[in-house]
Amino acid sequence: MPLSFDWPFPERPSIFYKTASTLTIGLVGSFSRFWMSEILLDAVLNRNPDRALITVANHHSCMDDPLLIAATMPLRIFWNRRRMRWSLGADDIVFTVRKHQLFFSLGKTIPVTRGDGVYQRPMDFALEQVNQGGWIHIFPEGVYFFI
Repeated sequence: MPLSFDWPFPERPSIFYKTASTLTIGLVGSFSRFWMSEILLDAVLNRNPDRALITVANHHSCMDDPLLIAATMPLRIFWNRRRMRWSLGADDIVFTVRKHQLFFSLGKTIPVTRGDGVYQRPMDFALEQVNQGGWIHIFPEGVYFFI
């Protein structure tokens, strides 16, 4: 189906276009980083201990979870297990080897069997964490690429 408007990308971008694009990306990214970071930090650091937090993000690689959290959280969060997030991980990818099972469970990753729906033990465990005021982080796509 053809676009209802002209193709927005020039075949040979001018220096003006490249500069405008860089400014647009930089300003939007910077604004989003500070604005969204403050909202997430406030939700993590200042919520009532009994209030749960559920966060959701797109998932593109196996490094998304540690890099996303590392980029947005102050260092002290990593040393406070109670405040650190729980994450869902595909059991057929993340929990295939015993040493990985130990590593990821120590890192608060819950093994979920994709395709088994919400009525499975790991989802019950995740719900228990929510009911206790925990932080659950979800990558809903269920697919990622190794980097």
